[in-house]
Amino acid sequence: MNVVDPVLKEHLYVLNKVATFCDRYGNIDQGNQEIETIFAVLPIWGEPYMSIWERTGLRAFLAPESRAFFKNRRVEFHIFTLSSSLKKLREMPGMRALSELATIRWFNLDDIILVQGQRKLVAMNIAQWATLSLARIRGAGVLLVFADMMYSGGSMGFLDRSIRANAYDLFFTIDLQMGPRAWEDLNDANRFPSGAGSLPAQDLMAVFLDHPSSRELSWRISDGGSHIPLRPARWSVEKKGTVEIRSVAPQPFYLSRHILKKLLAYVPTYLDYIIIESALIGGAKEDRLRILTDPREFLCATIDLNIVGENQKQDLKSSSENILGDTRKSLIHAKLLNPQRAWAIRQPLVIGRNHSVSMLDESVSVLDEIVDLFTVGSAGSSAQLSEFLQFTHEVTLPAFDAVHGEERHTR
Repeated sequence: MNVVDPVLKEHLYVLNKVATFCDRYGNIDQGNQEIETIFAVLPIWGEPYMSIWERTGLRAFLAPESRAFFKNRRVEFHIFTLSSSLKKLREMPGMRALSELATIRWFNLDDIILVQGQRKLVAMNIAQWATLSLARIRGAGVLLVFADMMYSGGSMGFLDRSIRANAYDLFFTIDLQMGPRAWEDLNDANRFPSGAGSLPAQDLMAVFLDHPSSRELSWRISDGGSHIPLRPARWSVEKKGTVEIRSVAPQPFYLSRHILKKLLAYVPTYLDYIIIESALIGGAKEDRLRILTDPREFLCATIDLNIVGENQKQDLKSSSENILGDTRKSLIHAKLLNPQRAWAIRQPLVIGRNHSVSMLDESVSVLDEIVDLFTVGSAGSSAQLSEFLQFTHEVTLPAFDAVHGEERHTR
């Protein structure tokens, strides 16, 4: 193993830990198989994330309008945490209330984070892939929950209705990334007497517009700008107090049990960087995928608390005298400039202080020009990944099935 490429070594490590969790929990009581099942995976440990979860995400799941989410459905929360955080999580009144609505299963990350010293991102990848794998075994859908994510009022109810309507198999979100001062505002009892657990979308948008995180600002490009984001996954532009956000790597939020059978994951990490190609080339249709871009229906935000400290030293953008040319090169390097990602970049999330805002204006912005990079003539520049997944779908997996029969589908 010492001569293996470090990236491949990490992938093998993640696979090993995912397999360990599946072996340990794959045969637990499966309950009534005739009832729809959803596994909600939540990696969480340490302050202040437990505090944010208790005051925001947890309260959103427990809100009266969210109760329908648990009705006539088996919901399991898979909570991946450290021993040092377990006691406080168990003692939260909200967690006890959640246990009356859903099954809670606890997964220990001590060995991964404390003993073996793995990065927290690796632990999160292991948590997500372990639950995704268990969901495939058990025929369940998966909801990806994050400790620092909050939802606007009514969002959980909309999600519940959308899942039951069965019109989509994969939901994505584009979260509003807010800085530490936003958390101070959200905890101002005079401004938000009911707390930050389930604010109206209008209030959540207003806090974001007042306190965007430094990471969000690094993605923000003006038409006469002089920089591009270090990671070419997301861009935003501000005009007249309104912000338009586009992403080629929106955050997967809900995956149905049907689409889990179609995913061709070529690496066991960075789900948002592989899932669109994996789903579409695996046989899913674009009309079964949806990015939640209407704030009136669903809106989520995250608090970027890591700005203080280590992230303060990170260079989140690089200078550029040719925004489009350098963006194209960056997309090709990240293997994100392909026809599958064109579906995502065409769907903007527009945030304004007025719900009636539908577009910034009629003029062409730099984001429209970035969208043009994904036209058919340009998109072939990152086709190598698509071709690899297509080969896997049409040749490798059928050959594997021919040798092993139905064994792969019954495990």
